[in-house]
Amino acid sequence: MPIEKIKERRQKWKDNGQYQYQQMLLAFIKQYNPEIQISCEDITQAYQEHKNAEPFTPKMSKEDFLALRNKYKIGIITDGSAFESKVPKIKEFFGVDIDGYIYKNNTLPSKPNAAMFHEFCKTYSVKDRPVAYVGDRDDLDGSMAKNANIRFIRVDPTQPTINMEKFTKELNAIEEQRMAARRRWGLLSNVVTTNTATVECARRSLGLKV
Repeated sequence: MPIEKIKERRQKWKDNGQYQYQQMLLAFIKQYNPEIQISCEDITQAYQEHKNAEPFTPKMSKEDFLALRNKYKIGIITDGSAFESKVPKIKEFFGVDIDGYIYKNNTLPSKPNAAMFHEFCKTYSVKDRPVAYVGDRDDLDGSMAKNANIRFIRVDPTQPTINMEKFTKELNAIEEQRMAARRRWGLLSNVVTTNTATVECARRSLGLKV
């Protein structure tokens, strides 16, 4: 089957909010075995069971994770529920838990739609704007971050571990930009307040209404 046809089908299923990879795999299976009794839900369940059986292999050391955890709140947003079984293992391995976890279900659209991000913030009462969204795909994770108006940090999925030097450098750069923006806003607010106070003082001296 031509790659263009595959992309066209996947995009159609995606636009309709249907299963994507499962629907495509099911189409291929039925092409060669039309009599097989299997559904997208069966494929999803089999995939989840396979993922659940995989060992937990973190991409950063305990020391690096704890350094991040001591400074930031950490949550996970994912399209599938296969990672759910790994959440308890995070605490088991690192000794501390994450702050929240949410995955796509029948009521939430997939990434890059920002609905899961907003639902996460609502569920876990996230008041301050998150520093960044970390992911390994520009098309899904990067686009979702853009739609949610937060910065995106991409990690290489082909590498066994995260390049912490590069990752920390990007994170610190985002933090510095945020602090600089806050300082500029604080200065602007001060100027506006000062100018307003000056105008009010001048109006009072002229006997005008303030």
